[in-house]
Amino acid sequence: MTTLHTLLHVVEHAERWRIGDHAIKQFAANAVRISFLLPDQDTGLFVKWARHLDDERITGFAAGPIGHLHVRGRIMSGHTIDVSVLHEGQWLRTAGLVGPLELGEVEQAARKAVAA
Repeated sequence: MTTLHTLLHVVEHAERWRIGDHAIKQFAANAVRISFLLPDQDTGLFVKWARHLDDERITGFAAGPIGHLHVRGRIMSGHTIDVSVLHEGQWLRTAGLVGPLELGEVEQAARKAVAA
């Protein structure tokens, strides 16, 4: 299967779950998976993607001033994708979003960030 064919499945998945109208900051694709970076600090969009992946594995990294959240999972077609968002390292540490994470932890932190 070609990378363009895989990319088409990702686009169709995003449209099906109404998560496709948002900007993507950067993406890379190869024969194994597609990776993309969301706009900085858009944890809400990150949660939307993570919520619609099967077998998702979420990890937060915040060793320095800039950290990131990362999720790897499969879309309905079976293709593996990686989704990341950059965020302030201190915010991630304060929110407890470092190391292996559950989706609920990230959702709760995203809701608190919007409410603040």
